[in-house]
Amino acid sequence: MQADLILKNGQVITVDPQDTVVSAVAAAGNKIICVGSDEEVLSYSGPETRVIDLQGRSLVPGFIDAHIHTGITGLTYNSRETDCGPDRAQTIGDIREIIRRAAAHTPKGTLIRSFNYNHNYLKEGRHPTRWDLDEAAPDHPVLMTHASFHFSVANSMALRMAGITNETPDPEGGVFERRDGELTGLAIDNAHGMLYGAFPFTEEEMRQGLLTIDRAFLENGITSVQDAGANTNFIKTLIELGNRQMLKTRYYFMLFSFFNNKDYISRLFDLGLHTGLGDDRVRMGPFKIMLDGSSICGTVAMKKPYHGNPNTQGTLTMNQEELNDYVLRAHRQGYQVACHAIGDLAIEMIINAYEHAQTIFPRPDCRHRIEHCTFPDAALIDRIARNHIVVNTIPQCVYSSGDAYIRQYGDRMRYGYAQQAFIKAGVVSAFSSDSPIAPIDPMQGLYSACNRITYAGAEAWREEEVSMLQAIRMYTRNGAYLSFDENKKGSLEPGKLADFAVLSEPILDTPIERVRDIRVDMTVVDGEICYER
Repeated sequence: MQADLILKNGQVITVDPQDTVVSAVAAAGNKIICVGSDEEVLSYSGPETRVIDLQGRSLVPGFIDAHIHTGITGLTYNSRETDCGPDRAQTIGDIREIIRRAAAHTPKGTLIRSFNYNHNYLKEGRHPTRWDLDEAAPDHPVLMTHASFHFSVANSMALRMAGITNETPDPEGGVFERRDGELTGLAIDNAHGMLYGAFPFTEEEMRQGLLTIDRAFLENGITSVQDAGANTNFIKTLIELGNRQMLKTRYYFMLFSFFNNKDYISRLFDLGLHTGLGDDRVRMGPFKIMLDGSSICGTVAMKKPYHGNPNTQGTLTMNQEELNDYVLRAHRQGYQVACHAIGDLAIEMIINAYEHAQTIFPRPDCRHRIEHCTFPDAALIDRIARNHIVVNTIPQCVYSSGDAYIRQYGDRMRYGYAQQAFIKAGVVSAFSSDSPIAPIDPMQGLYSACNRITYAGAEAWREEEVSMLQAIRMYTRNGAYLSFDENKKGSLEPGKLADFAVLSEPILDTPIERVRDIRVDMTVVDGEICYER
């Protein structure tokens, strides 16, 4: 067989069962046909073969982001003007000025959206209020979304348009913050979902967001993503663009809605859907439940009061009986189930629910998931392993949020974003960005996974560090396993899909402090060069 594409003279990290590192790879059509030495691989060359000299650079399987909010990330990329992240807004005054500038050229009455503000990085140490936003844009509805995507802040006009008043009751698992009985504009968890759902994105906004983020994935060597929040309109747009071959990345989407998720997923039971419908480009993934809150915002459900705030143990969206019922119904219908569970109480509850479902209706190899699984303990990790549950974590958060976590959760950070503990227990753990929570750049995750140093320089239980080869496996082969694709992708082996990325340096020889500076020089999907730097 003649190869269409050969890449030689490199550091080819195969992520095969033996973690073999070779020098060359060959692809014909959309499949890998040979992996080995330059001499072995070049035997597949012919007059039409394109041969690329890697000049010692690394070639890795295409990265797989195992939990990302694709549509929202794309929309944030397209809303840079009103981005209020820490690099643009260090004070409430900065936020007001950003919103004021946007209002100056936005027609009155038109919604202004803003993303990425983080109260933890603001000088005032608080969330903006509706009064702050009213001052900046009195003639526009304004909706600001927190970096965690668990909080949002609306101004007075936006609250009126959403039908939310001082008399609106708090939804289960959520809070509309009040001061002396008056709404401050801050909405937390399911209240955020209510507020956010009152201002749906248009199909064109979603379409442009998907096209934008698809390009960004390729620039970062990401060839597959597992979308963590696909409501009906998003799925429709995703399938349309996929059918028109306008997307290069592969999508495995979870069924979930930030707005009234319990009703949304209940309706799905009547449709006869199940995990796996679709093709290698766009495919239906898990049925998703959000059980607790945000680690950044201090609303995750813990067994004991927080180290930094003894007055709280976080929040839950449902009790154990409800959770057991939803999981069992989905389990019976053939869904893989994914559950956002961050605190140790939430993790324990979803393990209980998975055990309950398997006791009543045994199913082999269903690969039920725990999303984030941030604060387990040794006993919970053992139960995860015994029940063959798979998990994904966000390694970047150790660097970006580790200092706040240590203040808030104390010694419970011992297993915060555990990596070696999962490996030693035999748990399949994959890496993700949870973007827009963290940057999509896998180099940021690889750096943090191998070097558990926080932004302020603190050591965050460095016994959980992994080697670079282990970290790359979590970003590739393990991600494929979470979507039942380990026989198709996630490693460079003959017969698998020709999805891979060329890095700017030999990553195994690069000092860890420089890993974050490595770039992606080329991304190949289905044997096609889709991006070159």
